[in-house]
Parts: sequence; structure tokens; C-alpha cells
Amino acid sequence: MPIDLKVWSLTLYALIDATCIGILLVLLLMGWSASKGIKNFKMTPVIVLEILFAITDFTWVFIDGKPNFSEEVNIFVNATYFAVSGFSALAWTIYTETMLQTKLLHSKVKTAILVFPAAALAVISYLSFFTPDLIFYIAEGNVYTRSNLYFAQPVITLGYLLFAMARGIYYGSKEKVEAKKKLDLSFAFFALAPMICFVAQYFLPTAPMVCIGCTIGVTYVFISVAFQLNNNQASVIQALTKRYEEIMLVDLATEETMEFRRNIFLDELNDQSSENHNKFSELVQKFGETYVYEDDREEFFNKLSIHNLIHELEKNGEVTVDSRFVTSNGLEFHQTKVVADDNFKENYLCVVGVNNIDERTRYDMQQKLLLEEARERAESANDAKSTFLFNMSHDIRTPMNAILGFTNLAKKKVKTEPDATADYLDKIDISGQHLLKLINDVLDMARIESGKVSIEEKDATVSGIGDAISTMTGSMAESRDIDLSIRYENIEHEYILADVLHLDQVTLNIVSNSIKYTSPGGKVDVLIREEPCKNVGFGSYVIVVEDNGIGMSPDFLKHIFENFERERSATLSGVEGAGLGMSITKRLTDLMDGSIDIESELGVGTKVTLRFRFKLREKVIEDVKSDEAESSIDLRDKKVLLVEDNELNQEIAKELLEEQGIIVDVANDGLEAVDKIKLSDPGDYDLVLMDIQMPKLDGYEATRLIRALPHKALSKITIIAMTANAFEEDKKKAFDSGMNGFIPKPVDSDNLIKTISEFTK
Repeated sequence: MPIDLKVWSLTLYALIDATCIGILLVLLLMGWSASKGIKNFKMTPVIVLEILFAITDFTWVFIDGKPNFSEEVNIFVNATYFAVSGFSALAWTIYTETMLQTKLLHSKVKTAILVFPAAALAVISYLSFFTPDLIFYIAEGNVYTRSNLYFAQPVITLGYLLFAMARGIYYGSKEKVEAKKKLDLSFAFFALAPMICFVAQYFLPTAPMVCIGCTIGVTYVFISVAFQLNNNQASVIQALTKRYEEIMLVDLATEETMEFRRNIFLDELNDQSSENHNKFSELVQKFGETYVYEDDREEFFNKLSIHNLIHELEKNGEVTVDSRFVTSNGLEFHQTKVVADDNFKENYLCVVGVNNIDERTRYDMQQKLLLEEARERAESANDAKSTFLFNMSHDIRTPMNAILGFTNLAKKKVKTEPDATADYLDKIDISGQHLLKLINDVLDMARIESGKVSIEEKDATVSGIGDAISTMTGSMAESRDIDLSIRYENIEHEYILADVLHLDQVTLNIVSNSIKYTSPGGKVDVLIREEPCKNVGFGSYVIVVEDNGIGMSPDFLKHIFENFERERSATLSGVEGAGLGMSITKRLTDLMDGSIDIESELGVGTKVTLRFRFKLREKVIEDVKSDEAESSIDLRDKKVLLVEDNELNQEIAKELLEEQGIIVDVANDGLEAVDKIKLSDPGDYDLVLMDIQMPKLDGYEATRLIRALPHKALSKITIIAMTANAFEEDKKKAFDSGMNGFIPKPVDSDNLIKTISEFTK
């Protein structure tokens, strides 16, 4: 049975036309949902449509004007060719918008305007069945004749293509990607190729083949560009995944999400629920309820709400929320960061990343806590110092008032009442000693806190500890009618190595405090006891100082070792002090690897227990000389060069020396002292008393210059430092510069004479 070519042709074109319309509908739906790049837009429908377009074009050329085909077939073929060409160009335009990720297809009105020309061309083409001369008609002999509307097809088709090209070049130039130029060229070629085809078809019957070749070429260019852009995107995403555990692209207009990286949280979330949380707000809600710590959920939900994200991203470009997540390791700090796309105001695209910041946050919190503690300590120290200065203003003014007041009285009665004057001078001396003690306490604490105090162990005896206590505090106890007793218990090792200077300072402070805070008629008991020691070559010693004085409150005992702390002010207790004594005692005890414990009760008394471990040593036979031998040294006619820049200090020192019959010469600074020694002969001076801080040349440098003199006898003259720089490090610097002795200021007359005697025997 012969084939009815007319039926076959109509059936073929009906199928082609239906397929093209179906593909177009798919493209439109995908364009509406995918024009912003949320889902991977497939190019396959476009390629299929273009192949169908090429087939219709080829078929039209093959049957156009052939006598075997009826007028209806010719009209149907031409109408289908027109319709498919319009829809094909429309498909390319939709694909272009999808590639560019614009918002054109989000608007129904704009979409309708975009589709209208292709739809109108298809309708007009098929109306040619009823009005053959509307676009074209078939004259006698099947001669194909065109009407004026015939050119609507190339105009509409080229219009789509030119529109796609213009949009591609405009938006492509805004994207700073490596493939931008290639993309621009592909759009230009994409527009030119069909134009050449439509022009060539009027002259060449092979124009459809050219169209097929151009279509394949343009398709290849687009695919290669898409791959290159996707690779660039993949590189960026790969870099982000090294830092973020979860990454997704979100369309805030539709709330659709596209996951680039899914870690434990989203995996577990999907495992726990059969629901597919495609909507971003639903995902945030479920995620927050499942993982975010309850106290942090409100902030998490508020900041990641669609309304807040759109507002903040339009304003600032990013939103950050730090939350604690409930994990298998307990609570961990995570940061959710949302960053807007460059064209956010047009496409509402943003990237959401979740990052584990637990280690960094805990470190920052630790640093913040340390800073807060440091701030609190600084504030506490400032408060304590303010309190200290407030109390010290009274404690310093009290002895100063006594010194100035008794000095004024002594001036008035020095001639008329010598006994009263002597009493005033004694009181001035006591007040001066107290003032000196206050100053020394402050300086000692400054040195301890700056780390300038070092422990120097020397030969000592256990009995020497008690002797020092008796010598330094005995007269004080006697004057206050205090019964001071010193006892020894279980002493098996008498000879030890200890820092005698600092040990005496600790015991003196504790015993003197007991005496000061015990009422007349009271008792202070000192017990020095040796206890068994596990360490070979060492001995354990306990010093217990117990009194029946006024005692201390439990609250004060908690702060007794803090700087500038006092149980009560000097005005209330009648005992002056800087509030540094026990703090210094504690620091020095710690430096000597000792311990101190205090028990006290108000109105009952106080018990202080010191524990030390000293190295043991063998008995050393010392060459002891009697005080009588020292005191018998005659200093008359000894010649001393006094180097002092202060006139009052010059007068005091000169008077003390001349009382002993010493001949005194004065130099006002170090430079003058060096000149005097240079110009002197051996024997002109027996020794030099050298101040340290002086103008022109200080005592250290003056000593070095004297030691460098070419005359050996003059360079070896005895030089004794006499300075207010009275710390151990100052003493060391003096000896290092070449000095032979050291006398601290304020000058004690007995110590001055004793030191001079030692060097002028």
C-alpha cells in the first residue's frame, strides 16, 4: 500500500511542533525556578530544540515547491518552520537569562512580554491555513510567494538573538571571571551565525546545513564556557569548604537552598527526619531546635529570619551569629555567617556558612577573662594604694609634726631649760626613726615586687637568730613593760647557712608587731625549735611568736598579707604603720622557701608560726675581736676627704667626724674629688667618704677615675660609699666600681665611726 506522503508529513510536523512547545514549557518552568542559578540548568532542552529547528528547516528546503506536496503541506511546513524558529530563538534567550542569573523570569509580566513575539509568530503562521496570503501563498505551479508579514519571522528571531547578545555582553562585562571575554565572543558569534543563515537561505539551498553547523558550534562554545565557569566556582567552593563545615547557596526570594558542602549536622538532620527541608526558614527552624543550645536559640532564629537577613544584607552585606551547638563533645561554639551576592538587591542570593570556632572562642574568652582579672587586680591595687596614701598621710604627718614641733620647742628652751631640750631631742630622734621605718617599708615592697631582692646564704647560728631578736627588740619590750622571753627546744644542729639579713627582718617585724599590739604588762614568747628533717644535709626549724595582745579579727586575717592592709588605722589603735610589714614578711619568707601561719583571736592574742629549712654546716672557729679593741682606736688627726653635694649633709657629716678629732676636707661633687686626689700626695688623705648621686660626676664614675690614676699609692686610697642608695644592688654596684666600704644614709654616727675605724687601723 503506497505511503500517503501528505499524511506522513503532517504527522511528522505535528509531532515536531508538539515537542517544541513541550520543550519550551519546560524551559519556561526551569527558567522561573533556576534563572538565579539555584539549580543546575540543563542545556539539553536547548540543544534538542535547535536540532528540531534544523530538521524543520532542512525539511522545508527539501519539500518547498516540490510538485509531490500539496499546498496544505507546504503551508503547514512553512508555518511549523516559522513557529519552531521563533520558539528556538526564545529558548536561547531563556537559556541566556539563566546563564546570567538575572531576575527577568521572576516577573510574570516580563515573561509574558518575552514569550509574546514567538507565540504571535506561531499563531500568525498557522492562520495561513485560513488566510493563505497572510504570510505566504502558493501560486500556480507551487511557486512559493512571500507577503510583507513573511519578514516577521527573521525580525522576531533576530530580535530575540540580538536581545540575548546585548544582555550577555552587558552582564558578562560585569562579571570579573576568567571566561568573561570568551563568553562575550560566544554571544556575538551566537547572534551573527543565524543572521548569516537567514541571509544565505535566499541564495543557497544549503543554508540549513550552515544553520546546523552554527548551532553545533555555538552549543560547543556555551558548554565549554559553562564548564570553565563551573570549575572556577568549584575552586572557590573548595577553598571555602576548608574553613566551613556547612555551605549552601540560598535564594531568599523563594527560600530555596543548594548545598555545596554537608557535614555532620545536616547529615544527621536528614537522617532524623524523612521530610526534605528545602525551604530555608524550615531548615533554620529544625536546625535550631535540634542543635542550637536553648539559651542561644532566640538570637539564632531572630538573626537568621528571612526579614532580618534581607534587611541586614541590603544594608551591611553580611550577617554573623555566634551560637553554642550541642554536639557529641558537649557544647561547642559555632559561627553562622551569611554573605550577600554582589547583585543581592537584584537576585536575593546569599551564601550561608557554618564554622566551628570553639577553640578560637574559648581562647578569646580565656584572654578576656585574664584581662578582666588583670583589670580587677589593677583596680584593687589602685583602691588599696588610695587607702594606703590616705592612711599614710596621717602616719607620715604624725612623726613629721613631732619633729617640727619639738624642734621649735627645743629652739625656744635650748638655753633656759637644757633638760627639756634634751628630752625634745630624744623625741625628735624617735619620730625620725619611725619616719625612716615607714620609708624603708615602702622601698622594700617596691624592690620585692620588681624582683630585685635576692637570697644570699651565709654562715649563721640558730642562737644568733634569738640573739638578734633580743638585741633589736629587747629595749622596745622593756620600755613598754612587756615580758619578752626567748626559748630554744631540741636544737641539735647549731650551725646553718641562712640569709641572715632577711631572716632578721622577718623575725624583727613579727616580734615588734607582737610588742606593739600587746598592752603594758603583757607577754611575748619566742620559741625556736628544731624538728626532724627528711632531707640529708638540711635542718627543719620552727620559730613560734605568741603574745596575749589585742588579736585580730577573722576577716582581717584573710587579707593580712595584702599590700597596704591594716586591721585598724593608727588613730584607732594608737600604733602607726604603713600596712606593708606583713606583706613584706610573707614575700621574704616565700623567697627563703619558708612558710608562715597565723592564728589570732580578738582580745585573746596572736600566734605566728614560721617554718624554714636551712642547710647545715660544720662549726667554724671565728677570730672574734672585742669591742674594747675597736673602741680603743684613736681617730684623731686622721684625714678624710668628704665628697658630698648637699650642704646640710656636709655639715652633719663634718660635725660627726670632727667630734672624733678627724680632719675633714670637702669636695662638692665627683669631679672636684678626682681633682683633689690627683693633686694630693700620698698620705694627704687616709680615706674618702663618697656620695653617689652628684652633679657633674657621680660617685661610681669618680671612683673608677681614681682607681685609674697612674700613681699607684693614690689610686689605692680607701673609698667608702656614703649614700641614700641603700639597697643590696646599690651596695654591689659600689663594690663593683672599686669602693671598699658602704655606709647607708641617714648616717648612724656609731656605724660611721666603726666603719672608719676598720679601714684606718
